[in-house]
Amino acid sequence: MKILLAAALLAVPPAPPVKPSAPPPCLTRAEVTDLTLFLLPAVLDGAADQCRASLPAGAYLLTGGRTLSQRLMADTTHGAGAVGAIRKIAGDSLPAELGPDTLRGLAHDMLGKAMLADLKPADCGAINEAAELLAPLPPQNIGGLIAVGLSIAGRKAGKSGANISLCPARPQ
Repeated sequence: MKILLAAALLAVPPAPPVKPSAPPPCLTRAEVTDLTLFLLPAVLDGAADQCRASLPAGAYLLTGGRTLSQRLMADTTHGAGAVGAIRKIAGDSLPAELGPDTLRGLAHDMLGKAMLADLKPADCGAINEAAELLAPLPPQNIGGLIAVGLSIAGRKAGKSGANISLCPARPQ
């Protein structure tokens, strides 16, 4: 789950320094959901490329991962929310003209390369298993599950593990 948040941060330049009194930006669960669904295809495709030599030929990431990636990319309802979240993370460092399609292309290309540099063969089995477990879920459930997991992990660690945090959730 942290890889998705880290991937989001790799896709955009860092925000300019924030005044010491200003808290870091936080993302709502809805923004994390949108960002997850926006960026997950790049993570899946990059992992499939990197893990090809480390997984058996019948591994889900190699046989069904691209289908899951394409299904998630086809759902464009989260694009505006993801762009808003990326802009919140990046601050004023992104040109206003960059829209969802351009950002998705940039994220896909940048994340694919980042995955090649950061992913270790020992991680491939777990990523394959995670992709296979996520595959039958509707996109909103995938994004929501990641958001809830990051919320729990952030509370336990005291932060999200990045220069942003998750906004406090309202009790339900």
